[in-house]
Amino acid sequence: MITRLFCRMTVCVERLGEEHPWCDRAQVAMLLVFLAVWGLDSWYGFTACGFLCPWMLRAAAGLALVGFGGYLVEESHGLVIDAEPAGLVDWGVYALVRHPMYLGMLLVYLGLTVATLSAASMALWPAFFYAYDGFAAYEERRLVEALGGDYLGYMGRVRRWVPF
Repeated sequence: MITRLFCRMTVCVERLGEEHPWCDRAQVAMLLVFLAVWGLDSWYGFTACGFLCPWMLRAAAGLALVGFGGYLVEESHGLVIDAEPAGLVDWGVYALVRHPMYLGMLLVYLGLTVATLSAASMALWPAFFYAYDGFAAYEERRLVEALGGDYLGYMGRVRRWVPF
């Protein structure tokens, strides 16, 4: 599971573009930092603000975000691996956003944060978004070099993060 989430160097990417050199290591480091901060804050309640909202609402919202994030990661990973021949994947979840794997991971982090209303975990989220946005920008530059006008057209049709 960890390999599927964090090792994005798939057949399609290998043939078309280049992943950011720090991407895999940074994602593992971000996961470890997040789990440490979230786990400690959720267990000891340093900044957890669960009293602001009933636990059932927090749990439902958190589960929905984690579930949708996991769906995006799984679906996008499958589409990229199964792409034959290697080329622009612009259907499925890639028709919604250009980086569904990264968005999925951000939603998983957000869902866990919402479930406990951990202010410390929420403070990490903008830094994680900034990192993922940097990885996405790097990969997009490489894909423009590899695919040219096809990828530029895709960029014009599909937004990076928000599908509408």
